[in-house]
Amino acid sequence: MKKLFCLFLLGYLFPVPMIFSNTVYHLQKLSTAEGLSQQDVECIIQDKLGCIWIGSYDGLNWYTGNSLTVFRHNPTGNSVTDNRITALESWPERDEIWIGTEGRGLCCFNLKTEKFTNLPDITKNIREVITVLHRCDNKLWLGGQGNILKCLYFDDNNKAHVNTYKLPDVLNKSAFVWSIENDEKGNILVGTNSGLYVKSPNSDNFQLAFSASEGVKLFPGHEGGIWAIIGGRLYFYSQQELQNVDYLKYPQPVNSFVVNKSIQSVCKVSENVYFVNTDSDIYKVMILNDHFKFEKIEFSDYSFFQNNSIRSLFVDNTMNVWINSNLEGVARFDLTQKNIYQLRFVDESFDKRLFIQDIVKDRQDRLWIGTNKGNYIYDTRGLSSMKHASGIDGPVFGLLNDSYGNIWCTTLNDILVYPKANDKRCKSMLNQKGFPSTTNGTEGPYAICEDRERKIIWIGQRSGILQIKN
Repeated sequence: MKKLFCLFLLGYLFPVPMIFSNTVYHLQKLSTAEGLSQQDVECIIQDKLGCIWIGSYDGLNWYTGNSLTVFRHNPTGNSVTDNRITALESWPERDEIWIGTEGRGLCCFNLKTEKFTNLPDITKNIREVITVLHRCDNKLWLGGQGNILKCLYFDDNNKAHVNTYKLPDVLNKSAFVWSIENDEKGNILVGTNSGLYVKSPNSDNFQLAFSASEGVKLFPGHEGGIWAIIGGRLYFYSQQELQNVDYLKYPQPVNSFVVNKSIQSVCKVSENVYFVNTDSDIYKVMILNDHFKFEKIEFSDYSFFQNNSIRSLFVDNTMNVWINSNLEGVARFDLTQKNIYQLRFVDESFDKRLFIQDIVKDRQDRLWIGTNKGNYIYDTRGLSSMKHASGIDGPVFGLLNDSYGNIWCTTLNDILVYPKANDKRCKSMLNQKGFPSTTNGTEGPYAICEDRERKIIWIGQRSGILQIKN
């Protein structure tokens, strides 16, 4: 029989203050002492090979994890066009890193040949200052200082083409492009120091969605939604709001997040988890059903943040979070660092032990806990309290989250299924046509697993194995 794990509870699960130690992260710094070209870092990206590229105000840095290579402008040889790197974008299909500079426009670096290509003609009319690069639908959008926006693409013969767009003048000042994003409708969205602009797929021009004297920054959001920072405050366009024709005109403030400093950027960790930063603090945002929960990130050492300013964050594909700053270079922390938590739930009604037989995680990031008193569900984001699932109050022997998102449960004399992990709906497989009538009493079922390729559920009993085609 499966080994029993015990979680100390007093009777019926009813969580009251939860003992849960917050993770304290350890920072690793990368500064001029470690070979970084300069302490003032503007942008960070990761290429298709997993290497990290860091743009500073004095050189481009290529970090492989073991070594750091610095590229600076060389007027007599193949090199980056300028030392002041203001924007970076990876173009994996072309094996290229695209580099925006403050003084000499745009260039790219080929990962195979390790050579730079200068493209001076592309950046005419945007004052040679590239602040944003954004790749969408095999096109590269670039913006900078001025009301001109460029869209670069290549034909089948690898010939470069450029479309030029002019943003309407607003508030009697020239636009300074801060961000470029695209939504699920195919619109191109541009956040500037004077407001938000939009170009639909069927239009040749950008239109003003709304003006904002404090400026607008945009970031990709949850389930196709869009984050917006307006005047240092956080807003969110949900996927439901995106269905409205004029949704951009009505950004929804995230009122549950209140800090006394301006928000600088938003960074995606997973589909339901994001990081938000001010110039001195970092917060984790957890999302479930458009409900937001915020938690401040704690560090073991805060020396990196003293007399420094955080510009933005970047999460690489190994779950390292990179922090770029304007005075201390970059620092990173590992989201996968191991921590041990103890979770206790208490009910004063009676004193008994609850034994944990099995645990699985559903697609909503909830833990299903099979016990000697039925199934319980715990929301790992803490957005709702522990609750008892319907269908069984007796011992659970095995749990399975199948490839369709259903939760299977085996008991001493039954097999239960919760369709799509709906804890309020539960059906017994014993009542299904063609199911063996001998599956009762002490026969089991006990163990359960799935052959995902063949879509078959296997269930172990005392007298043999059951096979269910899922």
